Amino acid sequence: MNKSKIYGFLTLMRPANILTAWSNVVVGASIAYGLSQNIILPIFEWVEILNLKLLFLILSTSGLYGGGIVLNDFFDAALDKIERPERPIPKGIVTKSESLYLGLFLYSLGAIFAFLVNYTSGFISIFIIFLTIIYNKFSKHHAILGPINMGMCRAFNWLLGMSVIETFYPTFILWACIPLIYIAGITYISRAEVHFDKGNNLIVGLGLYLFIILAIALAALSKNAKMGIIIFFMLIPFIVFYFNMVLKPVLLAINGNGKPELIRKSVKSAVIGVILVDASVIVIYQGFIFGFIILLLIPISKYISQKFAVT
Repeated sequence: MNKSKIYGFLTLMRPANILTAWSNVVVGASIAYGLSQNIILPIFEWVEILNLKLLFLILSTSGLYGGGIVLNDFFDAALDKIERPERPIPKGIVTKSESLYLGLFLYSLGAIFAFLVNYTSGFISIFIIFLTIIYNKFSKHHAILGPINMGMCRAFNWLLGMSVIETFYPTFILWACIPLIYIAGITYISRAEVHFDKGNNLIVGLGLYLFIILAIALAALSKNAKMGIIIFFMLIPFIVFYFNMVLKPVLLAINGNGKPELIRKSVKSAVIGVILVDASVIVIYQGFIFGFIILLLIPISKYISQKFAVT
């Protein structure tokens, strides 16, 4: 296999984005373990307890996310030939059938590693595959169902991480709403690039982003009085980072009358900002140091995004 073919496959998989799927699983596991133990453990002890389960879930989400994003290009091949001729399939680097085989292979790996953890993880992985196919094939271009469907893919990715303990807490559903709403916001804003004159997508997306940071802050304060205040102050640097990385680019796009290049920059920052959202929630359940360590995925993801497309 030549280098251009390998590069084409990697481009289809959006490797910078896959790191955001890793943080999804880690935040899900941290919520689940935090609720079950109700204590903050040192990071090495936490990882040691979860050991191979966490590794398998990271490998699983890599396959599930990679498979879903590859099939996105498979289903959009005809449209990309017109709108994004630089993509690997319309450019002829990867054939459409090769992208299908790659997507199915990655899906299979994702499901296998999930079932190696437990049956709950396995069935969640199957549902994620179902959600991504529905999005890619049917709901992507629907004004309401598309953002919700995409958000559900990320919500179930958090649930995949939560499945590490095989115990269900009703709070899991509430937490799963965080990625659902955030990703719906990204989807609305990305649509503004070509539909800026068809509604206030940027304003809606900005509103959803603001809701996310408010919800996380309230979740921190909902802890017992003393601990809640401490955690909230731990979150302040993350909130400032969130404003600069996620909110500021949207405000610039709004002030710039929806210029496509400003919207693309906003979407790129928000996609990588998934890691920041995950890290902020991790602070609530596993402390500042663990949240900071997860933040280190951001410069890695940004570096990779210079080599491979994010959207």
